[in-house]
Amino acid sequence: MKIRFAIALAAAALISLLSASAAETDEPRTVPRFVEGTHYTKLKVPVETRDPTKIEVVEVFSYTCVHCYTLERMLGPWLAVLPDDVDFHRVPFAYGQLQPLAQAFYTAEVMDVLPRVHMKIFESFHEYNIDLRRPQYIRRLFVREAKVDEDEFMRTYESFGVMTRVRQADAQTRMYKVEGTPSIVVNGRYLVEVTRAGSLAGMMLVVNQLIDAERAAMAAAQTPAEGS
Repeated sequence: MKIRFAIALAAAALISLLSASAAETDEPRTVPRFVEGTHYTKLKVPVETRDPTKIEVVEVFSYTCVHCYTLERMLGPWLAVLPDDVDFHRVPFAYGQLQPLAQAFYTAEVMDVLPRVHMKIFESFHEYNIDLRRPQYIRRLFVREAKVDEDEFMRTYESFGVMTRVRQADAQTRMYKVEGTPSIVVNGRYLVEVTRAGSLAGMMLVVNQLIDAERAAMAAAQTPAEGS
């Protein structure tokens, strides 16, 4: 109950802040409000995005992270109004003891049941204190919540395809220089962390500013130079 109450308060704060940000008409949204090196970090080596025609936003998360759980519950209103030129997706932190949960995430994607199990995995940790890092516990959850076949789940969970995606996720987060979760990477160029942004709501405001900046930069790059 305490976790749910805290999440509700955090969600309300985020919605309020994002609404206030969207309502600001006296100051153009392209005017910087957050500063590189203070509120976010620019990656020394940009990481290639999966669709260069869009602005990529990657949430690096862990199911064991209570702040990730809170953020996940807060993202709904933001995702509901996400422009078409933004490509949002999640990458699980896959290092060490978190690898089984990264496998579970990609297993859910491959089996096309992620919407049915994603929040249930979070809830198992943070509402019911059930540690799903044991494959048999993850299997039970998939069978119960997604009605998948047990054998099919294990074949997928241990498959070469899923393990390849887990290794790719680990490599990707290392290239992002992610040290904690949740972290958000904008267009393979900027790392946004709670410690710098000050709060989860602050993270999303920084992300919004960086999306605007990247959109402006992409538009400028496509505009022919004067006199050409």
